[in-house]
Amino acid sequence: MRRATIGIAALASGLTLATGAWAGSAAPLTAPVDTPIERGTSEPRVSLGPSRFDSSDAAAGDTLSYELRVRNTTTEVVRLRALALAIEGSPVPSEYARVGGRSARSQELLDWVSFPGFTQGRELAAGHELRIPVRVDVPADPPPGTFALGLSVAWSVAPIGVDTQSAPAGRVRLSPTLTSVAVITLPGTAVAEARLRSLASPRWVWGGARPTFRARVANVGDTELTIDGKVDLDAFVLTASRTLNAAGPEKGQPTLPGGVRDVKMRWSDPPLLGWFRPELVIVGGKGSDVRITKHLDTVYVLPPWWLVLIVAVAIWLPLRARRRRRGDPATQELRAERAKQNVEQRLARDRARQRAADARRGRR
Repeated sequence: MRRATIGIAALASGLTLATGAWAGSAAPLTAPVDTPIERGTSEPRVSLGPSRFDSSDAAAGDTLSYELRVRNTTTEVVRLRALALAIEGSPVPSEYARVGGRSARSQELLDWVSFPGFTQGRELAAGHELRIPVRVDVPADPPPGTFALGLSVAWSVAPIGVDTQSAPAGRVRLSPTLTSVAVITLPGTAVAEARLRSLASPRWVWGGARPTFRARVANVGDTELTIDGKVDLDAFVLTASRTLNAAGPEKGQPTLPGGVRDVKMRWSDPPLLGWFRPELVIVGGKGSDVRITKHLDTVYVLPPWWLVLIVAVAIWLPLRARRRRRGDPATQELRAERAKQNVEQRLARDRARQRAADARRGRR
């Protein structure tokens, strides 16, 4: 019974997509081919490859042929079932925005797919590899644009369960699904369009900090876009006439129709003080003519905290010294003497003015 438990754990942890180790056959297959393989010393798993197919030169009426390879390096017999999914969002399997498609346009692609000789499913023995043919029949008048297919293999295994008093011996079924993606680009006039869904930009920034602007962009067109963005800011008096930019990732993010991307743009060289009127620019990659511009609210750059601290200390220290001098007895005696002298001088001036007024009246 312990062997069965270990086998279930090994199978559940072995769901991965193989990448560069897979290669297609020279001629398209017409039926699945089952061949034994070396298990090696790697972790037991059921794996699928390749992870992606690209058909950028497909045309109307073409027949596209792919080949999936499923490897079973576990110790159990697994049952396989092939299926196709309409995928939108990202061409990377781990970054799907949506599985199933958002419109009839995406679902239409599923009618083009078939798995020759693989309609009922079949079992794959331990230590064997199954090559599954995939055929995509492009119709005579297909809609232009970029489409993505999820070429999936669902597999299940039923190892012996644990026999206890509360749970008699039975079959524990695991049914994971592995997916490769096929990106198909069909010629014609396709609509390339993107929309800005949301935007988050700072209003108050500490000098020397590196704030981030965030924009959520959706591909609402019919073709794949490489979404990228930046924020342009006009120069200010303390920027030494530099053009301050908040740039996104070095490489744009590939986005299929229906996909949504979060573009993060970091302000890499802010000044110590100033205010700016930023402008957001979103582009869709070369040849797409997609460009979104939006003026953002003014960004105010506050002095850095250490500069504020220095100024505060520079003001506080003289005030502190002055208060200490006021509390000194010698200082108080000196102030009293000065006050007495001021009073005597004021009285002397008043007497002088009075004598001068009396003299003027006597002359009259």
